[in-house]
Amino acid sequence: MVRGYRFFLGRLCLSLATLATVAPAQDVSSQYHVDSQRLQSTLAKLSEYGRNPDGGVTRLGYSETDMAAREYVIGLMKEAGLSVRIDPAGNIFGHRDGSQKLPVILFGSHIDSVVHGGNYDGDVGSLGATEVIRALNESNTKTRHPLEVVIWTNEEGNHFGIGTLGSGIAAGLIGLEILDRKDEKGVTFADWLRRYGQDPAKLADAQVVPTIINPRFPASRVALFSDTSSVTSPQAAPPFAPSNVSASVQTWKPGAMTIALQGRDAAPGHLLVSENWYPDWHAEVDGKPAVVRRADHSLLSVDLPVGAASIRLWFDSADYARGKVISLISLLIAIGMVVAPVLLRRKEKAGPTLASLASG
Repeated sequence: MVRGYRFFLGRLCLSLATLATVAPAQDVSSQYHVDSQRLQSTLAKLSEYGRNPDGGVTRLGYSETDMAAREYVIGLMKEAGLSVRIDPAGNIFGHRDGSQKLPVILFGSHIDSVVHGGNYDGDVGSLGATEVIRALNESNTKTRHPLEVVIWTNEEGNHFGIGTLGSGIAAGLIGLEILDRKDEKGVTFADWLRRYGQDPAKLADAQVVPTIINPRFPASRVALFSDTSSVTSPQAAPPFAPSNVSASVQTWKPGAMTIALQGRDAAPGHLLVSENWYPDWHAEVDGKPAVVRRADHSLLSVDLPVGAASIRLWFDSADYARGKVISLISLLIAIGMVVAPVLLRRKEKAGPTLASLASG
């Protein structure tokens, strides 16, 4: 999270500095035009699902009204050329290919509401994301990264009393224990998944392989696999490590971590880490250099010998180091752009100094 914040801040400052010093080569707004009237019409249509007589909507997640609204939104996504899939938690994903094999950029929101909710909370993020895809299509723009519009299920959480439910399952923060939870009518979460056409037994497959760079995620659930496992992608990764293995992040900072293992099997195994696209990762197992393999653009694999107890991972990237320098310079430029006019105005208001009067 810290690294992401710094990266965003640096790039934002660099963008501000660039906009202040370089004239745009073309009118970007005319090249990538979002049709506001079309967006508004889809929002108006969506508001019909669960509309209250006195205005607004009541469209709770995991409800008959939500199911009907989902069909409408899925139709819009398909019309925009997206390849639509639904994960075992009911989250909706619409995929658009990129020109390169790069990490997917995920954006969107939710369409469920609170009781007597508004017509825009979540809806604008969801249908706005689909409108962005339409604008890219109409400008014949191919992005380098694949894009996915996501609509999280039961984000508001009125149903079952848990907010960010669908995204929480995807992030690994909500586990299989949710299946037996009952709503106010005694219907279990598993029953609602079946109504949505999903198999509750596959709920763990909805979990996106989380990054153990963020120590909120228990590494023991996602990172350790037996030697017989064939792991080449997040989808192929087993949702849970063997029960007699535990792993914990001991130290962490952006781009470096140490992980302690307890209860290792007699047989060797693998540590699989989902991080991001940064290159040049290195590893040590019990203080000895270890080979780091890249399963794909976001997965790292480290072989573990018998009895391994500690893994250290870090990356040493010249590009990342340069990026930090650029971010710092950009931040200073942005601060100067803000501070300089203020100082000039104060100087003008102060009037002539005694020294300038004396010299005059």
